[in-house]
Amino acid sequence: MKRNGLAFFFCLICLFPLCVTAQYHYQLSPAWQTGEGVYVVVDEVEFFGNNMRGNRVLVVANIDGSTNPLHAWINQDFGANYTVKCDVRMESWHDQQDLSRGGIAVRLQPQGNNEGEGQDRAINLLFHENYDTVEYLNDFRAWANTNDNQFMWDKGVMYTFELTVTGNTVNGKVYRTDEGPDGVESIVLNEWTHASFSDRTTGFPGITGSNIQGQVVIFDNFQVLVNGEVVFEDNFEGDLERIPQTVGLSENWVYGEGGYWVVDDGVLYGIATSRLDPKKIWFKEEIIGGASIKADVRMLSWHDGIFIPGANADYSRSGVSLHIQPDGRGGGRAPSDRGPGEARSIVMLLHDNINTVEFLNDFAAWANLDDNTIPWNAGTWYTFEMRSDGFVVEGTFIERDDPGTAVEMTPWEFPGVADRLDGFAGLSTSTVSGEMAAFDNVEIRDENGSILFSDDFETVVDVREWYLF
Repeated sequence: MKRNGLAFFFCLICLFPLCVTAQYHYQLSPAWQTGEGVYVVVDEVEFFGNNMRGNRVLVVANIDGSTNPLHAWINQDFGANYTVKCDVRMESWHDQQDLSRGGIAVRLQPQGNNEGEGQDRAINLLFHENYDTVEYLNDFRAWANTNDNQFMWDKGVMYTFELTVTGNTVNGKVYRTDEGPDGVESIVLNEWTHASFSDRTTGFPGITGSNIQGQVVIFDNFQVLVNGEVVFEDNFEGDLERIPQTVGLSENWVYGEGGYWVVDDGVLYGIATSRLDPKKIWFKEEIIGGASIKADVRMLSWHDGIFIPGANADYSRSGVSLHIQPDGRGGGRAPSDRGPGEARSIVMLLHDNINTVEFLNDFAAWANLDDNTIPWNAGTWYTFEMRSDGFVVEGTFIERDDPGTAVEMTPWEFPGVADRLDGFAGLSTSTVSGEMAAFDNVEIRDENGSILFSDDFETVVDVREWYLF
């Protein structure tokens, strides 16, 4: 990764892109230490709005596909024997893959132990591999395989995990949070005793993220209990330090409501940290008249035709935007029902299913053209080129570096032209919480074809603090 060998923890930025946001992101409290991965606290919102749920959660994302354990932990000694309890929700998932996982940890040892160095190791209780498995794992040693790990669960639903370590034995249970431990959706796993626990006689309580690029895990209501008494808890509320929604972007970019945007290894990642819609960033200079934008886009997670509690696959979308109106004028919710950063635009998007590329006038209309059935695949880079004369948009969709795959979309005379005059050009990431898109090689031109701005994200800008391993 482009960090000169640095494994990373994104935290604060000295200078950052202009913000017009109403939804906030926060840094974890000083009680936490973090390893590899992206860790940010965010206000939860309802789908298709900025209606706050009155609750904050911790979002943990894997943007680079690291297969090292992704852990955050409480840097405090609670002794050898204790319980960790935490609510966990998988926001995205790649089924039938061993590296798909997320959960909680005990006896976490930063940077390994006497038999290994460089990775944070722990004893874990995890969602693992399939939608019917929760399982113990001793990092880099063994899975429990206790033959009682069958538990049907689903992404987008909160489950409470409890993991107790005593001597060389762990006990665990998982249950749907809104049903409680005695509900129908619950499991008590057999205890697991393993000789290699002798390598884990001490360590910190914590959480565990996924080892699949693009996966996002949500955590809430973290507790540590000793002898049944709560000795530490964090619900991620309170007086946390607000942080910008971008890491490593130059100040040429402006961000609106929603999303967390991270530059790493020459790529920009747009992480849907909440359900707010829409989520956009844009070049800071307004374009008068027509314009075009070209960018490479790659979806790292997707909900193709899969039910999402409180939503549907229609909310899966990412792509490029023109005529962005940062103040949200034209259609949709009234100003009293939205935040000041609700950016509306004309958008060219991957949308809904893995066979659709479509134009959208935010909060007004989908193009629904007959030729929008264009097969594509998550994990593959595509080049989007969207052009507008101020009244009609055109689009070209290409598998990157393969001109023979080019598809020309039918031009669309979009409705509500008066509400989309002029505006800004930028990028849009998904409405579905937990989806992640990658962007690269952005090029914005005016109506005469002259380049106004380009960014290949090869430079990480204004990141003040990195953690060394």
